[in-house]
Amino acid sequence: MAAMKTRALGVLLLVACGGSSAAPGKRQRVGNAALPPFPDSPWSAVFVLDARFDLMATDALGTAHVLHAEVDQLRAVGDARVARLVWEAGAQGAALAPVTLAAGAQPGPHQIVESPRGLALMSATATDDEIAAALRSPTTWMFPTPSRERPELDGPEGQSARLGWRDGEPVYCYAVEQPAPCAPCGGEVCVAAERGLVSIGGAFAPDGLLYERAPGE
Repeated sequence: MAAMKTRALGVLLLVACGGSSAAPGKRQRVGNAALPPFPDSPWSAVFVLDARFDLMATDALGTAHVLHAEVDQLRAVGDARVARLVWEAGAQGAALAPVTLAAGAQPGPHQIVESPRGLALMSATATDDEIAAALRSPTTWMFPTPSRERPELDGPEGQSARLGWRDGEPVYCYAVEQPAPCAPCGGEVCVAAERGLVSIGGAFAPDGLLYERAPGE
């Protein structure tokens, strides 16, 4: 059972150190008006075709970096909805380049899968068949949505979801902690219902930096 759970989580999460993925090439832009509704979802602003999010980070040398995410595909898989994000990153003022899983970096999440069971963060290469299989599998743990009554929720394999507040706005954060030897081994992505992505860091972000949106943006 433990082996099955580990394998299922490996499909879902982007933090398996040493993974690789080709940079995005020609992408098919897909919008699906028949997406299943999740009216109370904190990810509502992410499930919008062409939604764009710019996050900023500063490295140890004081250099500012930009991480840009854009939703280029929405589709339904069974009773779940899937948003595909493409990522670009670079120093502020320089040309941005596609973010890949090269050289041990673990950027993401690339595909957000939201179903009645909860939320999954999946790789750019996950196919609809793989997503459907994960949704059917009883060993697949999916992030539940935290609430005022249950602001912190822990799952297997170091996964957690929590509700916090920034500038009076509820912010939902989804984190994964992996055992060494990855560096960094923990990744977290945070969203707000009205603004979408508000921060991403650790193993999910280029160079492990913490990228955040400016308050009010």
